Amino acid sequence: QAAREAVRMARAKTWAGLKQFMLVGATMPNAGTKNVHLHVERSWPAAAWVRTGREHHSIGPRLRQFFVRVGEESRAAALRAAVQQGPQGRTLVFANTLATAEAAEAELQG
Repeated sequence: QAAREAVRMARAKTWAGLKQFMLVGATMPNAGTKNVHLHVERSWPAAAWVRTGREHHSIGPRLRQFFVRVGEESRAAALRAAVQQGPQGRTLVFANTLATAEAAEAELQG
């Protein structure tokens, strides 16, 4: 582990004058198991951070959103109920993996 970190740091110093990197994201998690912020700081210690405001966080006046926390075993039924019984119109369902997206599609297509 320490040897890998030393190699990573040496590469970062070597690349500093040769290449530019731009990492862009809507979010940059800085805690937990997916701590992207810490990874960037370790991999590119001289990185310059540029942050913008929260302009993209506004919600359109015609958009309605709601969140439902469900367990793994009742996820499919809750999704079907939300789409069938929720507000009429278009529905956007977010999934964090391809498998989850495919399961949601299969559930909604019946």
